[in-house]
Amino acid sequence: MTSTNSIALVDEGQIKFMSIPSDFVQQFMDPSEWHHSRYVKNFHRTDNPNVRLVFYFRGSPLGEDEGDNFGRLLSNPMHVLSNEEIESLELMLFEDCDSEDFKLALAQTEEINGRTVLRFEGTWIEPDLYDVGIFIHANPKTHLVQEVHFLAPAKDYEAFKHYFDEALKTIVWR
Repeated sequence: MTSTNSIALVDEGQIKFMSIPSDFVQQFMDPSEWHHSRYVKNFHRTDNPNVRLVFYFRGSPLGEDEGDNFGRLLSNPMHVLSNEEIESLELMLFEDCDSEDFKLALAQTEEINGRTVLRFEGTWIEPDLYDVGIFIHANPKTHLVQEVHFLAPAKDYEAFKHYFDEALKTIVWR
């Protein structure tokens, strides 16, 4: 599964295994940088620290209504989300729903290696970062959500997106 050009990420929440390109290195973060989270693991490119792969877990479950909404959304056939579906996940998506901070480009469910996830992507207006977020229903009974984000300066996103797409293809789920 790994090659000489990758780093093996093992036992990261719902991800049993994932291959990260070798030109990414882990950046240890101060807990004050975690922004509403209990856990963040951040990797960035050695030649461009603004191109990042971030594993994010906020540590607390969604409320029952929102957790049920998320579960129903993922149990339906793959589709682009309606505005109503996005609004039903507003607490989970935080600022991603605020058009003053985030310009939404895509919100859809998709399958990654046999598991349905939510893909939510767009541009953070300040500091002009493109963000592809993958939201994983880590525990449907307790409504825990795990997130994986790929961030890059908006002007550079197209040049680097293949790193994330290739890494996603290597995921082996628990």
